[in-house]
Formats: sequence, C-alpha cells, structure tokens
Amino acid sequence: MAGEDESVLRRAARLVGVVLAGSSALGDPDGAVSAADPLRVAMKDLLDASAEFDHEQAREDLYVTVLRQLTPDEARIVSVLATGVAFPAVDVVGRDRVVLRNASTVGEAAGVVLLEEVPAYLTRLAGLGLVDIDGENAELGAQYEILATSSLVRTALASAKRGKLVRRTARISGFGSRFWAACDPAKSRAL
Repeated sequence: MAGEDESVLRRAARLVGVVLAGSSALGDPDGAVSAADPLRVAMKDLLDASAEFDHEQAREDLYVTVLRQLTPDEARIVSVLATGVAFPAVDVVGRDRVVLRNASTVGEAAGVVLLEEVPAYLTRLAGLGLVDIDGENAELGAQYEILATSSLVRTALASAKRGKLVRRTARISGFGSRFWAACDPAKSRAL
C-alpha cells in the first residue's frame, strides 16, 4: 500500500507542479498548448491522467484533492461529524437578506481555533460535499436554544431587520463518510 500512496502523492505533486511552473510545449502548432499557458497545460494533464486512472486511482486522486483544500479547523469538524452525531445549525434571516448562514455548535465540539469562522467552514464543507445541511431536527431542540444564545447569533439577529432563526442540521454526508473512512488517521489499511 505504501507504493500506491507514493504514486498518488507523486501524481498530486505533478499536477500542482504543472499549475505552478508549467511544463514543456504540448499540442499541435496551430492550437498549441505551451508552458506559457499553464492553465491549459494543467487541464491537458488532468485529461491525460483521467484516461490512465482506474476506479481506485480516481477515488484516491479525488480524496487527495479534497484533503488539500481543508483547513485544520475544517478537518476537526469533519472528524467530529464522522462519528455520526448531528449538530444544530441556524441561519439568521432578515427581511431582505440572509445575515448569517450555518452558525453551529459543531465548532465548539470539534475544538476549532476560529469559532467565529464555523459558519464559513460549514459552508465550505457543504460545498465540497463532505457535509449535509438539512432541515430542523426536533431531537436537537435544547441545542438550538443554546445556539441561539451565542454571541455570533445574537449579533446577527440584532443587525437584521425583522430577524428570525431558521433551524437546520449539520451532519456528515455520504461522500463525507466515504472520504473519512479513507482518510481517518486512527485507522490504517490492511496490508
């Protein structure tokens, strides 16, 4: 397995290197993709690599790409959600706009450093497909009340015209569960 991990890391490093430094000239003379055009070179390399990948290589490449986008605080949130526990989340909605989206207690449970960034973290994690933000979970009633008293939520409510709370639930997604199973540092693959 160590050889496969090295192969994934080499592919990832190659792709990052192409974007940062470019590579040799590619393509035909009329529509040539050159080192002076690093975005096109990177896309060509991705397309070439996709033709060579099998299912497992494609999955590992996906996981490496997602993993490299996470901040340490976001990794902590994913690890807590991966236990299967759902957490309350709220949006603060004013008359004319959303003032705060995805405030949640999951950051405190995860021990994140930047608690004020939890709404942004959850939004990013949902965008990456790792977290689902669903409707209200009645079983979390008391936790919603606690969340509503947080300074972040109270400040947002005070700044909103006719502000109201929209209760949501943050949980690991199906993709997030598969991602965590592959990346969980507490587990290692069987040799």
